[in-house]
Amino acid sequence: MTTTQKKLLAIFIFIIFPMCLGALSYLISPRYQIVGQFLPESIVSWWLSVQATHLLTAYLSGQIADFMWAFSIASAILLIWIDDLRNWYSCALVSIVVGISYEFAQFLGVAPGTYTHTDIVLSLIAASIACLFLIVYFRRFTNEMG
Repeated sequence: MTTTQKKLLAIFIFIIFPMCLGALSYLISPRYQIVGQFLPESIVSWWLSVQATHLLTAYLSGQIADFMWAFSIASAILLIWIDDLRNWYSCALVSIVVGISYEFAQFLGVAPGTYTHTDIVLSLIAASIACLFLIVYFRRFTNEMG
C-alpha cells in the first residue's frame, strides 16, 4: 500500500466514518427524526417505541454524536499537522483542546447547544482515544516503511 493510500484510509477510518456515525445517531434521535421521513412507518414507530421505553437510548444518541465528532476533529488535526512522531505530543495536546473547545463555547454562550459536564468528559475521552489510535497507526506505518 502506498503512502497516499494509507493516508486516505486513515482519513476514512478516523474522520469520515466517525462523522457519519455521529450524524446518523442524531438523525435517528427522537429530537430530530429526520431519517424518519424517509423510512417506512413501521420502522419509525418501532424505533420510537424503543427509545420511549429505553430513555438511555434516547440520551445516548446525542452523546454518541458528540463523542464521534470530537474523535473526528481530533483525528483531522492530527492527520493534517503531524509530520513526525517526535512531535506527536504537541499535536495531541492541540487536538484534545480543539476537540473540547466547542463544548466550552457552548458554556460561554458563543456556540449554540446545551453545555453539560458529560459532553466535556466525552469529548476529552474521544480526543484522547483518537490521539492514541493515530499514534499507533503512524508508528505501525513508519515501522513498515523502514
